[in-house]
Amino acid sequence: MSDLVYRISRSIVTVEASASNARDNAVGGDRDVVRRLVSSGLVCDSSGHILVAAPMVAGRDRISVIFDGRPIPAELLGIDYHTNLALIRSIQPLGEPIDLSTKRACAGHMVVAMGNSYGLRAAPSLGFCAGVRVDGLMQFSVPISSGTIGGGVFDMTGQLLGVIIDGAGEDSRIALAVPGFQLPSIISYLETRGDRHAGFLGVQSADIEIIPPLEITTPQRLASAEQGDRMILERGVIVTAVLPKSPADNGGIVAGDLVIGFDDIHYSSAAELAQAVRCSRPGKVVTVEVIRQNRSITRAVQIGRKRLDQSSLADPGRRAETPDIDVDSLTNAINTLKQQLESLESQVSSLKR
Repeated sequence: MSDLVYRISRSIVTVEASASNARDNAVGGDRDVVRRLVSSGLVCDSSGHILVAAPMVAGRDRISVIFDGRPIPAELLGIDYHTNLALIRSIQPLGEPIDLSTKRACAGHMVVAMGNSYGLRAAPSLGFCAGVRVDGLMQFSVPISSGTIGGGVFDMTGQLLGVIIDGAGEDSRIALAVPGFQLPSIISYLETRGDRHAGFLGVQSADIEIIPPLEITTPQRLASAEQGDRMILERGVIVTAVLPKSPADNGGIVAGDLVIGFDDIHYSSAAELAQAVRCSRPGKVVTVEVIRQNRSITRAVQIGRKRLDQSSLADPGRRAETPDIDVDSLTNAINTLKQQLESLESQVSSLKR
């Protein structure tokens, strides 16, 4: 185990990123406030390319990579908005390149997570692979801290299973990671073409099970030879919230809509719909078919461009902290969702009658 940990540690670096913001005149004149973020990175090759979590370096004036106590300046090459990963390049090579795993599933396997933790560049922790989530991320039951973001989860042979991009709570025991088998194409794209943009719709959605199933007339664009002009809905995607001034809002999508088609394709889960939106080209106009108030409605929506979470950019460390929960706000949100579901059930009952 000691040899394994040492070998993995040679592929881990500490990434420091800082940005200077002028202090507001009301609170101290025009002095600069330097915000410094510390995270982890993975050595991709012998040319100085490092893979990191995008929110930790995006919008930063200065980026440096620390390995064996040596700070080395680095530059941002590109951000992958599909996975929230970024590629940076140090001015000189360092460490040993990661050994990528080609595994697409690892549920139940013992793993080693490695990354910066409380000032230690490569602090290991043991855990297990929980499996692959519906959004394509791998989930691991393994202790991590905020600095571990950007580090890796490795199998017991030292191969990288995934890059850690998120966790739940300070000293979290749950890590979410982009699978290792996806990394070669991501790295190649960012190195040669820069940013890889993703589509943005501006809705929150949830899966809903329709009991009994609902039979509707299929919009002609969604009709197929197998289905004919009728569609049986057993599961669907309900819009629970719409971001103001977002593409969905501008296109006339509202909370409570039951989405039955996006860009002429039917999706029965929120995860599938979200993936379809991300893969849509920003600026493209797509049709969105929804059921609202007992009737089918088609809306034309121009896909926007996904941005990184601005709150994460302001203070990405908050990603790994336990947020304060406003109980009243949470209760109101739950009650609103209940009302939307009751309204949808009423609409479904009316359609069946």
